[in-house]
Amino acid sequence: MIRKFKFQVFSSFNFFYDKLGLKIWLLLISNFFVGIFDCFGIAMFFPLLSIASEAKSISEIDSDEFLFFVETINKFNIDVSVINVLLIMIIFFILKGIFTYIVWSYRVFLQQKFIREIRFDFIEGINSISYDKFISSDTGNLQNTMTSEIERISTGFTDFFKSAQFASLVFVYAVASLYLDFQFALVVISLGFFSQIVYLFIFKYTKGASRKITVDSGYYQGLVLQYLSNFKYLKATGVLLKFSEKLKKNIFKIEKSRRKIGNLSAIATATKEPLMVIIIAISMVIQLIVFKGSIESIIVSLVFFYRALGAVTLLQNSYNRYLSIVGSIENMIAILDELIFNHNSKLPFSKNKKFKKLEDSIELSNISLSLNNKKILNNISLKIKKNNSIAIVGESGSGKTSLVNIITGLHEISGGSYFIDDYNFNDIILSTFQNKIGYVSQEAPIFTDSIFNNVTLWDKYNKNNIDKFKNVIKLASIHHFVNSQPNKEKTELTSNGTNLSGGQRQRLSIARELYKNIEILIFDEATSALDSETEKIIQKNIDNLKGSYTIIVIAHRISTIKNSDLILELKNGEIISRGTYSNLLINSPTFKKMVKLQKADIS
Repeated sequence: MIRKFKFQVFSSFNFFYDKLGLKIWLLLISNFFVGIFDCFGIAMFFPLLSIASEAKSISEIDSDEFLFFVETINKFNIDVSVINVLLIMIIFFILKGIFTYIVWSYRVFLQQKFIREIRFDFIEGINSISYDKFISSDTGNLQNTMTSEIERISTGFTDFFKSAQFASLVFVYAVASLYLDFQFALVVISLGFFSQIVYLFIFKYTKGASRKITVDSGYYQGLVLQYLSNFKYLKATGVLLKFSEKLKKNIFKIEKSRRKIGNLSAIATATKEPLMVIIIAISMVIQLIVFKGSIESIIVSLVFFYRALGAVTLLQNSYNRYLSIVGSIENMIAILDELIFNHNSKLPFSKNKKFKKLEDSIELSNISLSLNNKKILNNISLKIKKNNSIAIVGESGSGKTSLVNIITGLHEISGGSYFIDDYNFNDIILSTFQNKIGYVSQEAPIFTDSIFNNVTLWDKYNKNNIDKFKNVIKLASIHHFVNSQPNKEKTELTSNGTNLSGGQRQRLSIARELYKNIEILIFDEATSALDSETEKIIQKNIDNLKGSYTIIVIAHRISTIKNSDLILELKNGEIISRGTYSNLLINSPTFKKMVKLQKADIS
C-alpha cells in the first residue's frame, strides 16, 4: 500500500512537472521557508516562558531545553532581553506571513498556467488526431474531460501542493523536535506512523471512488449529448421518459461515489483530534514512566509536535481531497497519451509544399480504403479538372462520402496514389489544402452567434469584410432574408439555427464557404432534406457557381446533378459507370433505373 502511495505521489508530481518544469521546485522551496520561520517564531516563546515560570532574567536561564535558543541569539551579538526576543519573534512571523503570501499567490499562478497548458494540449491533441480515430472515440468522455475533469484537476492541483506545503511543515517541526528531545520525538513519530495505517485505507477507497466517478461522469456526458441531440425523436416517439430513467440511474451512481468520498472525508476529519490526543498521551506516559523523562523536556518538544500533528492532519485532509480527483488525472493522462498516439500521420514537414491554388487537376489512381479491417473503397481512379463539376451517386453504403473524405484528406488511403496537380498529396501541408475547401453538408453547422459571424467565422467587423459579406450572401441567395431581419447581419441565431428554415441554413452555409476564398466546393447531400422548391433554389446557386469553383456533389436526388460535367456511379466501393447525365441514361441500366424510380416517386 505504501508502494502505491509513493507511486501515486511521484506519478502526479511528474505530471505537474511535465507542464511546469523547475517552477515547481521554487514553490516547494518557498514552503520550507514558511515552516522554518514559523518554527523559529514559536521557539522564541520558550525563553519568555522560562521567565514567566521562574521569574528569572533571560541571561540567567540555565535550563537545557531553553538554553539552545539563548545561545542562538547570542551568536548574532544581539542583547538577550525580553524586548529583543519579542522583536525577533515578530520578525520571524512577519517573514512567515510574507512567504505564506508568496506561496499562495505563486501557487495560484502555477495552477492557472498548468490548467492553461492542459487545455491547450487537449485542443492541440484534438486538432491533430486523425479523423478515423476521432469518429471511433467516445465523444462523451472527451467532452467530460475538456470541461468537468479539467475543473476537478484544477482543484486537485491546489490540494496536491497544499499537501506538499503541510508535508514540509511536518518535516521542519519533526527535525526541531528530534534535535531538542530525540527520545521523546522518536516515540511520537513511531506512534504517529502506525496511526497513518487508518488514513492509508481511507486514501485507498477514496482513490477507487474517484476513478468510478470519472468513468460514470464520462458515460453521463455521452448520455446527455444523446439526450439533447435526439430530443425530437425521443419526444415524438414517447421514449423520452425511458431515456430519462437511464440518465437518472447514472446520476444515482455518481451520487453514490461522491457520497462515499464524503463519508471517507468525514471519517478522516472526525478521527484526527482523537488520534492526535491519544498519540500525545501515550507518548507522555512512555516518556515519563518508561524513560523517566522530565515534564519540562516533554513540554518543549510537545509544542513542536502539536504543530507537527496539526500539519499532519491538514496534510491528510488535503491529500485525501486530492485523491478524490486522482481518477480525473489518470483519465486526462490516458486521453492525452491516446491523442498523441493517434495523431494524424500527415503532419507538415519543412520539405512539404504549401497549397496555394489548384492549377490543373485532382487525380486519384487505383486508390483503396480500409477502415477497421473492412474494405470501403477499391481500385478507384478519378481525375477532376479545375473548375469542373463532378457528381457522385450510388446507394447508401456505396462509398460516396468515404471518397470525398479521401479527397479532403480526412481519410488516409490504404493503397494507390493521390496527386494535386504534379504534387503527391503526402507532400502537401494538409491544413493549407483544407483551407481552400468549402463543405456544405446536409446538416449545415450554425453557431450561436450573429449572422455576420456565422458567415465570416468571426472576422473583424470593418468595411472590407462587410462588403465581402454582402457579396457572398447575394451569391448564395440569402440576402433577402438577411436584409428583412430587424438587426440585419447582426441578428443572433440560436443553437443549430433553430430559428432558420432548412433552406436558409443551407444558403447561409454556402455563403460561409464562398466567403473563405475557396478553390473546391463540396456539397454532401446538401439538398436531400429540402422541399422541391428550396431544392431548386439551391440547385440554381450551384449552377451559378459552375466554372468559378471545382465542384463535387454527393447526390441523392438525380435532379440536382443533371448539369454536372461528370457523374460517377458507385456500388460496393467501386466505380461501376461514369459519364454525363445523358450518357449514363443510355449506357447505365442501374442509373436509368434510379432516374425512373425517382420520377415515379415524384409523380
